[in-house]
Amino acid sequence: MSQPDPTSMKPHRLRLLAAALIALGAAIVAGLLWETPTQPEEVAQVWTTPPANPESPVITTAPTIHRILESTGAEDAESPLPLNAALDLEGDVPFAERLAYIHSLPDRIPLHVSESLAAFVADPREPTSLTRSQLLALRNDVLNVLRQQEDFRESLQELLQELAADPARDITLRDYALQHLAAQIIDHSPSAADDGNSAQWASHRTAIRGEDDSLAATAMLHFLSAARRGTLSSEDQSELAAAALRLAFNESTHPHSRATAFQVCGRLSITEARDPALTIAASDDQSFPLRIAAIATLGDLGPTPAVLNLLRELEFGPEIRLRVPATSSLHRLTAQ
Repeated sequence: MSQPDPTSMKPHRLRLLAAALIALGAAIVAGLLWETPTQPEEVAQVWTTPPANPESPVITTAPTIHRILESTGAEDAESPLPLNAALDLEGDVPFAERLAYIHSLPDRIPLHVSESLAAFVADPREPTSLTRSQLLALRNDVLNVLRQQEDFRESLQELLQELAADPARDITLRDYALQHLAAQIIDHSPSAADDGNSAQWASHRTAIRGEDDSLAATAMLHFLSAARRGTLSSEDQSELAAAALRLAFNESTHPHSRATAFQVCGRLSITEARDPALTIAASDDQSFPLRIAAIATLGDLGPTPAVLNLLRELEFGPEIRLRVPATSSLHRLTAQ
């Protein structure tokens, strides 16, 4: 029997034949894949074990998920860098490879690896092969790894305290050090404030009293978090309130740090901040982040005729960016 000539077949029969051929090809491919499954040892090793404390904050600087190295298969896997190459500040290893190495580290690492990672963070050199932001990202991610090492907690605390206190180090790295210190203290803090816990806040206390308002703002936020958890001593709470007022009233404070100070005043119900907040909220000469923070603070400090009048004016005013904050503050005040 002769085979039909495909060119003479009707369109619907051509479509049926094509579908059959596609299905046959798919079945063959599926059979081949089923017979040769990818073995776990063929894939780059991936650690996805969650940190010991899932609520422990991870300080974020890089766009990728911290602590996890993803791989699509053996063809994409690269040989891991040696430890000394990944951390060599004089080497020319690309940033992406260094970052991948750090992200591939498991949740528990040997003590000598922790020591090498700590030395990388402590080294004051700034290599030409890495940009400032790249070096900061690497050091920050290393600190995220070190925070998971129970056997390195005391050594890490000493390192973070030294970084935070060193005026010669990059101000952003010092800020990161305060953040990691706070996270470590909160991770291991008791249910209520005690003398030992208070001593751990020494670096933050110094930052709050210091001349750099950006570090002071970071320290204030951490003190505020501890106060709301009930783990901050009454002395530190008083210091926090005084620092927030000082920065809020100081017109030379950077607008972002001043905005933080007003927010802290609002959360602590420091009514002395109401008048300067009212002045800033009404001023077209102030930055919008600062004005928005001042408006939010007014909503935290209770209603007065002057505050209500201003917020109603801003709620329907020409500046769209201030309408929502004003409405939010009004709702909080009228609900009291």
